[in-house]
Amino acid sequence: MFFLKVIAKFIGIILIIVGISALIGLIIAFFTVGVTNAVHFPGMDFIDASNAANIPIWLMSMLLFFVVGVPFFFVFYLGLKILVNNLKSIGNIAKFTLLGLWIMSIIGLVITGVKQATEHAYDATIVKVEKQIKVTSGDTLKLRMLSHDIYNQNFRRTYESYKISPSHNGEKIISSTDVRLIIKQTSDSLASIKIHSLASGSSYDLARERAQNINYNYELNKNELKMDSYFTTEGSNKFSEQQIEIYIYLPEGTVFQTDNYVSRFSKYYNAPDNLLTREMENHYYKVDMNDHECLDCVEEIKEQDIEDVFEEAAEDIVEQEIGTLKNTEHEPKKSEVNIKINDEDGVSIEVNDN
Repeated sequence: MFFLKVIAKFIGIILIIVGISALIGLIIAFFTVGVTNAVHFPGMDFIDASNAANIPIWLMSMLLFFVVGVPFFFVFYLGLKILVNNLKSIGNIAKFTLLGLWIMSIIGLVITGVKQATEHAYDATIVKVEKQIKVTSGDTLKLRMLSHDIYNQNFRRTYESYKISPSHNGEKIISSTDVRLIIKQTSDSLASIKIHSLASGSSYDLARERAQNINYNYELNKNELKMDSYFTTEGSNKFSEQQIEIYIYLPEGTVFQTDNYVSRFSKYYNAPDNLLTREMENHYYKVDMNDHECLDCVEEIKEQDIEDVFEEAAEDIVEQEIGTLKNTEHEPKKSEVNIKINDEDGVSIEVNDN
């Protein structure tokens, strides 16, 4: 019995430490972040930008405090009951009050979550740019992606990745690299470009407004098209699944050239007949029959092609030996197979009968 009492006291101490530590941490977090906002954490900007429903931070902090804090209070109280035999009860009124606060806080968090989810219930797409390019069949269009020292310095494209930066007037600017590029063949004689901006909201009008507020720039200089690898919007538009989709329509016979970064922004899913692939880097491609032909790519002998050559050579030798056995009673002649691979002649096979 003594040993069991020692174990029980030890468990009680552990429960007290866990409960009081959690409560102290919650109280500090609640007053610093939720109420006083005395400490500006680096992630607070992202929390504010993610709060598309504009629910007060202090309210969400208070609800979270009660949802997490009430169970840890009872953990602390249980540890005291185990450690102190004659500890007085806090009373049914206090217990049911805390239970009621806990249930109402859970309901409040559920309502908050539903409200946040409804902010992304509707999607809207608007055409920001739609114009023809003076590029016809036989012409060459050079495609370039431009970086930015703050918004996208390393040409990295990640979906649903945002960055918050201050503007020159102190306002928060949201930037994203969710730019997607689609190249398609057109039956028109002139090339054209369309830029779509997409966003979500609690209503179609709000989603359309947020899509309209996306800032994106490009520059067309003769046969060179320079496009930003990022877009920006004001912080008041929140994180609303903003995207930019660039559609470039080229006539058959047009040649387009990509730099080393354009292919990183290719939309490779839900984009049928997209001529731009992830493998395109700094080459010239000709539009032909809803497909592309590389004009300056060096054909390489693949390992699979070499294996196919060996298999075909082996099959030829077996067929030759079988034919010799059928047509003569003498021992089959041994054959030597020499396979040479070089850059000029490709793959050559020589069979010498001994």
